[in-house]
Amino acid sequence: MKTIKSYPLLLAALVLTLCLSACGSKDGGQEEYRAPDIIEDAVYDPDAQGDYSDYFGKWVGIRDCEYTTMLVTPADGGMRFELYKDDRLAASGSAQQVPGHAFIYFFNDADGSAYLFAFNNGDMELYSFGYFELKVPAPNTKGGFEDIAGTWYLGGDPNAESVLDIDNNGEWVLYEGSAVVDNGYLVQHDTIKEDYYAHSRQNEDVCYDMSTSLDREGIWWGSENDAYLKPVFTKTTAELMQPYVGYWSSGEDCWLRIYAGTHWDTVDAGGEIINTGDADPREEEVILYMTGYGYAGSLVLQADGSLKNSEDGMVFSPVAEADIPAALKELIDKKREKPFKLTYADGLEMYIVIGEGPQKGGGYSVAVKELYETDNSIVIRTELTGPEAGEARGTENSYPVLIVKTEYRDKPVVFQ
Repeated sequence: MKTIKSYPLLLAALVLTLCLSACGSKDGGQEEYRAPDIIEDAVYDPDAQGDYSDYFGKWVGIRDCEYTTMLVTPADGGMRFELYKDDRLAASGSAQQVPGHAFIYFFNDADGSAYLFAFNNGDMELYSFGYFELKVPAPNTKGGFEDIAGTWYLGGDPNAESVLDIDNNGEWVLYEGSAVVDNGYLVQHDTIKEDYYAHSRQNEDVCYDMSTSLDREGIWWGSENDAYLKPVFTKTTAELMQPYVGYWSSGEDCWLRIYAGTHWDTVDAGGEIINTGDADPREEEVILYMTGYGYAGSLVLQADGSLKNSEDGMVFSPVAEADIPAALKELIDKKREKPFKLTYADGLEMYIVIGEGPQKGGGYSVAVKELYETDNSIVIRTELTGPEAGEARGTENSYPVLIVKTEYRDKPVVFQ
C-alpha cells in the first residue's frame, strides 16, 4: 500500500473568512465597525434562507479550547451545532446569519443568547467558547469533480484488485477486492489544477497525494504514484452486431436481412433469396462477405439510423415495426410461446410468418432456405439458426420470428 502523508486541512478561507469591515462615520470619516460578540434575547428564524454548506462537518477545538469537538449539520433556516467535551454533550443550539450584522451567530439553547462565530487572528472563533478548525467537512453536494469522476483500475486492468471510485462531488472510495481500504474527499490544489489532496474520512490526519494527467485519462495516487486508469473494454461479436441486426430496405425491390448470428441475406419482393453470406462486425462498420464470391462491401451506420454501402453508396433504411399490421402483431404475440406457422392477408399484401417458440438466450434467427411459387401454391422452407460456439447468448428467452411480406396471391402457402 502507499506511504501515507499528513497535511493540514485547507479551509475555503474566502468563504469562511468573515472580516471585520469598516464603514463610514457620521462626519464622513472612517471608523471601525465591530459586530457584537453576544446578542441577548436573539430570535432564530427557521424560515430564513442561506447557503451554509461550507460550515457543515466536524470541527475540533484548537488553542487549548476546552471543547474537543463541534458538529455542525443542516437545519431549517441555517445550521444545528453540538459542542462536546470528549464524548459528553456540553452545549447545543442553532446557527444562522443575523440580519443587520452579516455575521454568523450561534444561538445557545441553554441561555437564549447568540454568540458570534467569526474569523479572528487566523482561526475561527466561537465567542466565549473558543477557537475551532474544520477537520472533516460534510460530503460535498455541489459537484465540481465531473471531469475525473468514474471507476479507475490500477494499471487500467479491469481485473485489478485495487480500484479507486470517485463521484461528481469528489467523494472517493479505495477498494482492494471487495473490501473498502479507505474513503474520503478531494480538495483541489489552489493553483495547480491537476493536483489534489485526497483526505481520509476514516483517519482524520491522513491525506494522500493525487494528481491527474492534463487530459484526465490517468490518475497518480499516493507517494508511490500508483497509476490508475479507466480500462478499455472489448465488445463481444454480439454487441458489435447489435446495431446492424434487422430488416433493411434499399428503396428498390430488394431487402437486406442481417441476423444476430452474423449471417445475412437479400431477398426480392417475392421473398426469394438473392444472395447470402457472413458479416464481420467492427466498431464503425460491418463488412459483408458473399457466399461463393467473397468481399461484398462494408456498411456504415449513419446518423439517421440508415446503413450506407461504402463501395457503391447504396443506402438501406430500417424497415419499421410499424409496417406490420397491428392485428398481425397481436396474433404473433398470442402464439409466440409455441412454434407456429401462419399466413395473414389484408387484400393487397400477404405475410408469411414462422415462429420457433421460446429459445434459451439470444442469437437465434429464422433463415429462409427456399421461397418459390408454383402454379398451385407458394412454397417456403426455413431453418432455425442459433448463436455461434462460444458466443454470449444471455439468460433470458428469445422468440425468433420470420415475417416475409409479399404481394397478395390467392394461393395456399406450403411450409416445408
